[in-house]
Amino acid sequence: MLIEVFFLFPVNNVLSLDDKPEQQPPEAPIINSSDSRSTNVQETIASSHLGNVDVLLDPEGSTSFSPNEVFTGLQGMIDPASYVLNVVNDELLGAQQRGELGLAEPVIKTLIPLLEELPRVVKSSKHLLSDALQVATRWSWMMGNSTQMSPLEAWGFLQLIVAYGLVHATSQDNTLRFASYVAHFKQAPKLFESLGLSYAMPSKF
Repeated sequence: MLIEVFFLFPVNNVLSLDDKPEQQPPEAPIINSSDSRSTNVQETIASSHLGNVDVLLDPEGSTSFSPNEVFTGLQGMIDPASYVLNVVNDELLGAQQRGELGLAEPVIKTLIPLLEELPRVVKSSKHLLSDALQVATRWSWMMGNSTQMSPLEAWGFLQLIVAYGLVHATSQDNTLRFASYVAHFKQAPKLFESLGLSYAMPSKF
């Protein structure tokens, strides 16, 4: 099932009046999972140097964590894949409710480390495939209808589809389009390989 299948739903929130889309993405998925921010999880992480799981979502400090620190924080959660997916979905819904078609840079910088480290913690998130596809569809739709494409946000989206095993469930044309915005990133070759787009990596990079 390709991502375009979901582009047939009715729209309410827009960012630009000059480029008003006539359709909207599907309803947000209701992700049924254990609350990763439960007391038990917080107690587990409290014993580590991160202190509290919510620290990972603090825009003021989360980007200063090393990959290993983010890994440690995720590893202490009951269901880190559900936790991260819920966080991304909540941010997308919040942006839509404010009439925005993109995520603020501090938010993206908070999400990216979580998405990049998640595959190191969770080897399979098949139980979330349907929900993750809906979140990816929402995000792709928002970026596709935005008048300004953020390379950082494109990077975050691509990390999402890699982390949740959606590479073959999403439109390769859209993936290639978003990838073109991040080809100059230092880690792009590795990401392009994960996306099956090594052939599209500019030789000069």
